[in-house]
Amino acid sequence: MFSLKLFSKCCGNEWLQMFKANKETFYFEAGQRIFSEGEVVKGIYFVEKGNIKVLSKAHDKTDKIIRLASTGMILGHRGFNAKRYPVSAEALTQTIVTFVPLNVFLNILKASPEMVIYLLNFMSDELQEAELRMKNLIILDPKVRIAIILLKLVEVFGYQKKEVKNLLSFTISRTDMANMGGTTYETVIRTLAIFKRDKVIGFEGKEIAILNEKKLRQIASGKMKIRRK
Repeated sequence: MFSLKLFSKCCGNEWLQMFKANKETFYFEAGQRIFSEGEVVKGIYFVEKGNIKVLSKAHDKTDKIIRLASTGMILGHRGFNAKRYPVSAEALTQTIVTFVPLNVFLNILKASPEMVIYLLNFMSDELQEAELRMKNLIILDPKVRIAIILLKLVEVFGYQKKEVKNLLSFTISRTDMANMGGTTYETVIRTLAIFKRDKVIGFEGKEIAILNEKKLRQIASGKMKIRRK
């Protein structure tokens, strides 16, 4: 399991045993909440297997997707210095997580510089991603935003090892794409159809295959314009 490997690498035997004695394993089905915004912070979650979306309530009280997570990532760390979780986490697929109580995790951090460095790097990467996401939301062309989202799916979920080349390991719903891109469901459908027409992507049912990642990256960077028709 990811968390066991991480703690074995970063902690001395005493703290590794503390981790083992206090950890719990939880299983979630797609659509279930792992924790919800406003709940009392109880601990940290390590994703052992599965795909997850992290949500935050906007000013209109709707849930906005602010992050995607998968195997080997951490959840709940935004609640370190808060009494309640400032975000929610929802399973997109069958998911297994390891839970560690906050007081136990903080004690382990105090005794493990390697774990602190790991966590700082993780949170630094997440902060950079959040800043980039804010910049992307002011991009007027929704096709650019949707290209960026598709590349994020490649980065977070990767590709399946199947006969269909470059088939995404997991494709989020078109509604979730619209949510992430700050656009409409209809715009997502039209844009994906254009990408398919230009042989940038392909479909296997609802799943998406990236046929030309180089071209997709050019679109995402704004270096390539797309014909509407």
